[in-house]
Amino acid sequence: MYKFFLCFRYLKSRGIAYLAVLGVVLCVFMMVVVISLFTGFINNIEKAAKGLFGDVVMSAEGQHGLAYYDEFIAEVRKKVPEVREASPYILSYGMLRISGQEHYRNPVQIAGIRLPEHAEVSAFGKGLFVQKSGKLSWDPPVKDLIARIEQESKRTGELKSKREARKFDGPHRPLEQANEIERIGNALRLQEEAVANLRNIDRNRAELTSLQAQLEEALARGVGREDVDQGRKALAQARADNVAPDKIEAMESELEALEKAVVRLETIQRQTSYYERIAYENPDRRVVLGLGIEALSFRTDTGDVVRLWTPGQKVILYVFPLGRRSMDMSALSPEIGNFSVIDDNRSGVPPIDSAFVYVPFETLQKLNHMEAEYSQEDPKLVVAPARCSQIIFKVKADQPTEEELRGISRRIERAWLGFRGRFPGAAMTSVSVETWRQRQHELLSTVEGQRIMMIVILSIVSMVAVILIFVILYVLVMQKTADVGILKAIGASSTGVAGVFLLYGAALAAVGAAIGVILGYRFVRNINQIADWLATEFGFTPFRYGFLFDRFPDEIQLHTVVWVVFAAILAGIIGALRPAIKAARMQPVEALRYE
Repeated sequence: MYKFFLCFRYLKSRGIAYLAVLGVVLCVFMMVVVISLFTGFINNIEKAAKGLFGDVVMSAEGQHGLAYYDEFIAEVRKKVPEVREASPYILSYGMLRISGQEHYRNPVQIAGIRLPEHAEVSAFGKGLFVQKSGKLSWDPPVKDLIARIEQESKRTGELKSKREARKFDGPHRPLEQANEIERIGNALRLQEEAVANLRNIDRNRAELTSLQAQLEEALARGVGREDVDQGRKALAQARADNVAPDKIEAMESELEALEKAVVRLETIQRQTSYYERIAYENPDRRVVLGLGIEALSFRTDTGDVVRLWTPGQKVILYVFPLGRRSMDMSALSPEIGNFSVIDDNRSGVPPIDSAFVYVPFETLQKLNHMEAEYSQEDPKLVVAPARCSQIIFKVKADQPTEEELRGISRRIERAWLGFRGRFPGAAMTSVSVETWRQRQHELLSTVEGQRIMMIVILSIVSMVAVILIFVILYVLVMQKTADVGILKAIGASSTGVAGVFLLYGAALAAVGAAIGVILGYRFVRNINQIADWLATEFGFTPFRYGFLFDRFPDEIQLHTVVWVVFAAILAGIIGALRPAIKAARMQPVEALRYE
C-alpha cells in the first residue's frame, strides 16, 4: 500500500513531473491522430478500390482484347460456383472536349460498361450523382435528371450567397474570394442551362431535324462566301469597263440574291451548331463523367463540390481505336462522337475520378474497333468475334479473404485454359487474373509505407518521453535519498523500493496517455470542422481537397488506442527502470548519512 501512497504523493507534489506528463501527452496525441488518419485513408482506398474493380478481374494482355467473353462468363458460372456475377468491360484512351470551348482538351480514359450489369459486380452505382437508387440505365427518366439538377442548383445558389455575405477587411473584396464567387456564379448559370436543355428535349430535337434538312438543301445549291467575293470582283470589273447599265443592274441583283443565300446558309449553320451542342443524344450516346475531371467541377476552400458540367450538358469524345487488329498510321486517327451527360460518378479513388469517363459498352466497342466483323459475302457470317478488355467478377461471399479470392482467381484461370481450347478465336489470347488487392498493390503499398514511416518517425520522437521520465526520476531519486533510507530502515525490500519508482513512472505515462487519448479522440472526431475553420479563417486548404477526399477519416479504432496506451505505459516503465534500480541498491545507512 505504501507504494501507491508514495506514488500518489510524488505525482501531486513534484511539479517537474508535469513535464514528463506533457511529453507523453504530445507523443500519444500524435500517435493516435497519425495512426487513425492513415488507417482511415487506407481503409477508404481499399473500400473504394474493391468497389471499383469488383472482387476478381480478368484482363487481356495488350490492346487486342478478349473474344467470346459472354460464352466464357457462362462457362465460369458453371465451373466456378463461387462467382455470383460477371460483366465485360472495355478500357480505351481518348480526349474530352467541349463544343464551343476550343481551348479545352483533357486526356481521359474511357470505360465501356453495361448498365445495370456493371453495378452488380462493382460499387459503381453507389457513387452516382443522379441514379443513387433504383435500376441503373443509360436512359434514366428526364424528370429525375431535372429534379436532381434543380436540387444542385439550389445548393449552389445558397453557396454563392454565403460567399457573397462573407466579411472582408478593406474597401475591396479579396481577389481569391471574388474569383470563387465568379466561378460559382458560372456554375449556377450552366446548371440552369442544363435544366432548360432537358425541359426542351423534344423541341430541340425537332428544331435540329428541321435545321439539318434546311442546311442540306442550302448546301446542295453549292454557294458560299467565295462565290460572293467573286461576284463582287466581277461587278467592280464590269463597272470599270463601262459595261451597259442593264447588265450591271442584273449583276447587282444576282449578287444581292447570292449574298442573301450565303447569309441564310451561315445563319442555318450557326443555328444547327447551337442545337447540335444542346440536343439530347440517344441512349447509345450517353456518358457518365468522373467527378474530378479538370474544369468540369471544382472544390471551394471549404471543400464543397461545385458542378460545372451536369446532366443535360454535352461533351465530345475523341477515341483512339487501339483495338484495331492492324496498327498503322491510319489507326492514329481518332473516332469522334457527341455524347450527352446523364450523371457523374465518384469512386473515392482520386486518380480514377479525375481521369475516367463511362460510356455504353457497345458504343465504345464500335469506336474502339472491337465490334464483331462479318463476311462481305455473307453478312451473317462472323469473321472475327467481338472483344472486350476485361471481365469483372463478383463472388457470392460478402467478405471474402484475399486467400479465398486468389483461390477463385486460379480456378477462373484454369477455366480459361480449358475454354480457349474449344474456341480458336480465343486460343492466342494471353490473360492475367488478379484480385482487386493485387491490382491496387502499388497504391495501397505506397500509403501503407507512408503510414509505417510516420509511425517509425513518431516512435523515435516519442523517445523524448522516455528520456524525460528517466531524467525526472533520476533527479527525484537523488532528491529523495532520505525517503529511500527511511523505507529501507523500516523494512522495505529493494524490490519494494524499486516498485515505488517503477509504479511512479507507469503512473506518469498513464496520466499522460489518458490525456493524450482524450485530446487525440476529440481532434480526430472534429478534424473536418477544424479543417473547414482553417480554410475559412486563414485560407489554409488541407490536402484532402486537392486529392478529392470529401472528408478526413474521423473514426478511431479501439485497438489503436489500446496499443498506444500500452506502448506509453511501457515507455514510462522503461524510463523509470534505471532510477528504480539505483534506488533499490541504496543502503539505508548511506542514504540517511547522505541526507
